[in-house]
Amino acid sequence: MPRQKGTGKGKTGRFNIRLDEETANFYRSEANQHGLDASEYLRQLLLHGAIAANAVEIQENFKYTATEIQAN
Repeated sequence: MPRQKGTGKGKTGRFNIRLDEETANFYRSEANQHGLDASEYLRQLLLHGAIAANAVEIQENFKYTATEIQAN
């Protein structure tokens, strides 16, 4: 879902990255296919990656806790 302008949660930070032309074209094409500009598409990819990483960490903590409970 595209982010609406002016609805941010305070100040924002800027990241500038460089991609080779082939990679940049790939992400522009993917963004176009999803009806997004490249910046929004990359924001969403980063957010989904962070959510997935947190989910994996939570799952690992749960497994560890379950193992500890079973051991006692």
